[in-house]
Amino acid sequence: MKLKQVKNGIIFNIFAIILDNGVCPVEEFLEQLKINDPSSLKSFVTIFNRHADHGSLRNEKSLKFLKIERIY
Repeated sequence: MKLKQVKNGIIFNIFAIILDNGVCPVEEFLEQLKINDPSSLKSFVTIFNRHADHGSLRNEKSLKFLKIERIY
């Protein structure tokens, strides 16, 4: 497995895993979200960027969104 940096934030840098077969599940997830639910993609990217730039999320609604999508 390899890591790919997907966000260079002020507080956190966020990485995605690239599997041995070259597949990046995070990129696949985001692509499917883009196709199937663009409004959720926009919400996800906003939460994702906020976490990287401002630190750990404390908003319970935002945390539930990430847990539902299996992003930790």
